[in-house]
Formats: sequence, structure tokens, C-alpha cells
Amino acid sequence: MQYAEVFFNTIPISPRVFYQSASNDVVKSFDLVHARFLPDEQFEIWLGEAKLYEDRAQAVSAAVASITEHIGQGFLTNQKLLLGPQIPKSTPHYNKIVEIFESQTSLDKFLNTAVFVVGVLANGDAIQSAKTSDASYRTKTVAELQALAAQLSKSGLQAKVKLILIYVPLKNKETFSQEFDSRLKALQ
Repeated sequence: MQYAEVFFNTIPISPRVFYQSASNDVVKSFDLVHARFLPDEQFEIWLGEAKLYEDRAQAVSAAVASITEHIGQGFLTNQKLLLGPQIPKSTPHYNKIVEIFESQTSLDKFLNTAVFVVGVLANGDAIQSAKTSDASYRTKTVAELQALAAQLSKSGLQAKVKLILIYVPLKNKETFSQEFDSRLKALQ
């Protein structure tokens, strides 16, 4: 997710690691694991939860459900153990970051450094008739983003963890998915 790197000055610190708690369970993982460096040698661990849906509201609901499940002790404990060893030693503030991922570090301390990035890629109303990124399009898209932010706020999740919402309006989710798959297959 280069968007986070460019606009929020983060760097990737771990590849995507998939986790399955039981053989018949859905495979789970964070969609992004980045670090953002703050003044005074402080840092944040950015954990991504991306949703590609036709309906924006359903995407936010699914993201809230995933994050709620992710902040459960079992998932986070296992993710810490899986992700920590993947962090390159060349990462700035390596020792401090790795400490957050150690088994003896409390989940509270881990969550205090965490920022959950909610990426919503979904059909947008404003983009359907837009020919350019004019003032009308931007105003309508901002209204869509504000509605998603209000929905996220109503979930109560922001009282438990820090959240950042990134919204990418799509003209058509199905067309986007087909084009993406086609281009990905062409690279193989």
C-alpha cells in the first residue's frame, strides 16, 4: 500500500503474514504493517485492514468487524509473534520496534502504539458521472467520506484504538477487480 508510505510517511516493516487458528478457519492477516516515525524517537505501528466492496457502508461494517476480532487477545498475540521476527534489522529504531512485538510486551502497550488503517475501496456515487476532478466531484466525494467516517465513529471502535480512514471511490468494483486480475495474470 504505497499510499501510506507517500502520504503518511510510513515504511513497511513486515511482509504480509497469514494466520489460520484452525484448519477450517478463514485465513487472517493484517493487510499492511508499517511504522511511522514521530519526533523524540517515538513511533506508531500501522496495521491495515482493507476492504474491497460494492457497497461503502458494508465495507466499513466488515472492517469494524475484522478489527474488533483482530484486537482480541489470541489474534494479536499470534500476530505479534509472527510479525516481530520479520522486521528487518535495518529498520530505524529496530530495537524499540521489535520490543513491541515480543511475547512479554503487553497487548495494551502494543495497542498504544498501533494505528489501524481502514482502507475502503468501494463504488462511489460521485464518480459515476464525473468526467474530471472538479469542485462538484470533490464536494460529493468528501460527503461520501464524511458519511463513512460517521459510520466508523458510531461503531465505538475509536474509543478502543486509533483509526485512520482511507477511501478510494470506484466507478465499478467488478470492473476494477476484473482489470486487476487481468493485469496481475499478465505479469505471471
